[in-house]
Amino acid sequence: MDRRRFLEYSGRALVGTGLASRARAAAAQARASLSMALTGDVILTRRVSALADDRFQAVRALLTGADCAFGNCEMVIADRHEGVPSAAGRSLSSVVRSGIADELRWLGYDLMGTANNHTLDYGAGGVTATLAHLDRVGIVGAGTGVNLQEASAPRFAETAGGRVALIGCASTVAPHAPAVLERGDYPGVPGTNTVRLVRQYQLPAPLLEAVSRAAEALAPVQFSGANFPPPPGVSFMGNSFVEGPADLVSRPHTADVTRIVDAVQAARDSARIVVVSIHAHEIYKDLTTPDPFLPVLAHAAIDAGADVFAVHGSHYMTGMELYKGRPIFYGLGDFVFQYHTFEALGADSYQAYGLEPLHTPPSAVVDKIPLRGGRQLWETVVPRLRWEGDELTAIEVHPVTLGMEHPLHDRGTPVTASPADAERIVSDFGRLSKPWNAAVQWTGEVGRVVL
Repeated sequence: MDRRRFLEYSGRALVGTGLASRARAAAAQARASLSMALTGDVILTRRVSALADDRFQAVRALLTGADCAFGNCEMVIADRHEGVPSAAGRSLSSVVRSGIADELRWLGYDLMGTANNHTLDYGAGGVTATLAHLDRVGIVGAGTGVNLQEASAPRFAETAGGRVALIGCASTVAPHAPAVLERGDYPGVPGTNTVRLVRQYQLPAPLLEAVSRAAEALAPVQFSGANFPPPPGVSFMGNSFVEGPADLVSRPHTADVTRIVDAVQAARDSARIVVVSIHAHEIYKDLTTPDPFLPVLAHAAIDAGADVFAVHGSHYMTGMELYKGRPIFYGLGDFVFQYHTFEALGADSYQAYGLEPLHTPPSAVVDKIPLRGGRQLWETVVPRLRWEGDELTAIEVHPVTLGMEHPLHDRGTPVTASPADAERIVSDFGRLSKPWNAAVQWTGEVGRVVL
């Protein structure tokens, strides 16, 4: 064999060896296991890394013991100089100092959704500061950005079990929060990857006729210089009414579904596991039934290739569905809910509740918020998922309580549920999952989803 042919042969052999090596690595990854912990809303306002309580440390181990842990960062992480407050009023300003990012990392988080109704609480600067502080400690944030392209893009965490992608979005946002696309000739607008809702209220014919007459009577005082086409049906007080049994018809805007589906498909080729999360306060008829738009969006995401769909925002634990063998968690509830111990709130929040803003503690404002649900607000589960190769092989649900009975300064920190509460919480989760044909079995310590 002459030298030229030898070099050509050797080159092909080396390339072949490299391809074979990568193929072997991919095959090994496909056989490897990957575990993930999922939590709901996180409002962390104080240092928890000093806590020695065994039940709290056991909850932390659920996150640190997984290859990847996810939660919703329902707060702006920014120091005073990094943004400008937005008026919050009755919503409150969920802004915490930059050191909270270190606490989140200590808790074990790798991925966090950043799109929610508090995203713009510290203006555009707060959007970029939150992502920067999470990145500084090694947490990947998704769902917000300096424009819609960035806010809607998948973000990736490198874990011991492989690469995990997160696409974040929100349907419950402040009016000024949606991110806007950047054009070549004009910058975009920082904010959230927002899912708009197309909603109509159905009413029986006699009631619809009454609404129509009311709309006609008030039409002269609702005149506008703009001439936008009205929505279908009877338009009244900003809502659309159509004939039918009294009900709500709700669906996600087609363009927003398409954008999320595109992001899932882009992430599918670049990650082992793809997670889609949404912050949605919208509920239907009671505290634990998701709005009708959520299954539509969740099914579209999974059809596009998502492995997990996680909902947070309502503050209440809701059931789950197994759709095509992939889990949809319709409400992960609160995981850390330390909203009584914000260091400061805007003066407009005090004034919204009729309180004097200069000498009143923030906790007095929080006490004015009429949150419903009692015990339901302070209990949830932490799902732990495991994949072997491409197959989802286990879902455990770990019951957690947040100390409703504790004094304000100690309330909202997760601990493992007591034996009596644990079985009841898992039983509640199983009951809420029955409408979605998901079965949950109590093992004496945790719940297991029948796969």
